[in-house]
Amino acid sequence: MKDICSYQSDMYSYGMVLYELCAGAPPFGAIKDEKSLKTMIIEGMSVTVTEDMRSQSSMEVAVFEYCIKTHPHERPPDMATVISMLRS
Repeated sequence: MKDICSYQSDMYSYGMVLYELCAGAPPFGAIKDEKSLKTMIIEGMSVTVTEDMRSQSSMEVAVFEYCIKTHPHERPPDMATVISMLRS
């Protein structure tokens, strides 16, 4: 069985936390059915970034977009990369 928890999945989760901080609301908050939500995410559904979010927190938005890339190998290789981006 393939591992469902990995460093890459942790990066995705961290990206979702950053999204919530920038948006002021949970990602996918309107979707109440967990099974449907899981299916939609697996099929490629992503969060919407507003211009207001981008103008107020552009670096955080860039980091969460990096962390939630569809392909896990495209996500940050380590937390040091994320920290470096947030400090710049």
